[in-house]
Amino acid sequence: DLCSSPALLCSVHTYGKAFGVHGASILCSSLLREYLTNYARPFIYSTALPLHSLVAIKCAYSFQMKMDAVRNYLKHLILAFTKALLDENDKSSPPLPQERLIRSQSPIQAVIIPGNQRVVLISKLLHTQGFDARPIRKPTVEEGKERLRICIHSHNTLLQVQGLVHCIRKHSSDNDLLSGAIRGNSTS
Repeated sequence: DLCSSPALLCSVHTYGKAFGVHGASILCSSLLREYLTNYARPFIYSTALPLHSLVAIKCAYSFQMKMDAVRNYLKHLILAFTKALLDENDKSSPPLPQERLIRSQSPIQAVIIPGNQRVVLISKLLHTQGFDARPIRKPTVEEGKERLRICIHSHNTLLQVQGLVHCIRKHSSDNDLLSGAIRGNSTS
């Protein structure tokens, strides 16, 4: 709300990714709108959206208004994921050390698995179990901070998230995993 934040010049809203369209809008004071209209005309008119894009944006806003239950369910899955990774009461496998979980409220989660070979190997093991967790390796990230990139979706079930957590905890705590894989690769 621009009125409640006088130091805020404007608010820019983009319509890519989440809306699945393109373009942007600027919410601003009438003074700024007048300035942009008079001094940014080439930009405004060279990027004007076609009617079908405006209709798609309107539909996306309508759809967003109905998504509270889905967003709440996704938040529940994200919380379940982080709690289960760190749960010391689960004796089936050691909990993940807190410093290995990059805390985020976003559906995109990251678990640090140090070492390029190890993070790739664990990613492949998760893939064989039906989970798609992508390895992010050095030099993209600092050495020792290699990680699994995990996207939790609203169509995932709690059982799927729990299964993923179980596999991550099991494989990330297996100290013999990497040395066995290297020995196996050297003989092939």
